[in-house]
Amino acid sequence: MKELRVAIRISIVIVSVPIVTFCCLGIQFYSLWQPTLDPYILTLLSVLGCMAFIVVAGTQILYNVFTASNHLKVNSLTFVAMGVVNIIIVYCGLKFYPQYNMYIIVGTSSVLAILRQLCVVLPYVSRLLGVSCTTFYKETFLTLICCAVNTIIALAILKVCTISGWLSFTIDVVLVGVLAVLSECFLLLNAEERKKIKQLISRRK
Repeated sequence: MKELRVAIRISIVIVSVPIVTFCCLGIQFYSLWQPTLDPYILTLLSVLGCMAFIVVAGTQILYNVFTASNHLKVNSLTFVAMGVVNIIIVYCGLKFYPQYNMYIIVGTSSVLAILRQLCVVLPYVSRLLGVSCTTFYKETFLTLICCAVNTIIALAILKVCTISGWLSFTIDVVLVGVLAVLSECFLLLNAEERKKIKQLISRRK
């Protein structure tokens, strides 16, 4: 459990920072990259596609428990079931609400992934490990808090630093990323966990 918690919190830092940064600066990014298209629609579609990763940023580590404990059936069957449900919802949505086709296609899979994570994966992993079924919901809540903090940081920087081109956009991305990583390391990690991150970075170098 100790190793899982460390892995979850490090995963929150690694996964949530780039996703939240991209979502917050999406309008500016698409305005520069695709100036002839509506940046608001493109950003909304990107957020819909990424929102599942925001929720499961940390607890995606738990999928390894199924392999380690040799309990793959429930995870596999629910994955297939969600795929079938996804097809049915998208088909019905496109038939009755064709004007929202893009949002239905992108958003449905993300919503179902979130529901599967919260309703199946977290309680089932808790059962396999012999801990309370609410154990890993705390980590999910921490993920959402960190994403909220990162969003505030990104919006504050956008208020102060005006983006006029790729150079200023890159500077803002770096500022948001660095401050978000520092804030998450402060909120989530203790001294031992920070040491592990430094060791991982050192090995990569």
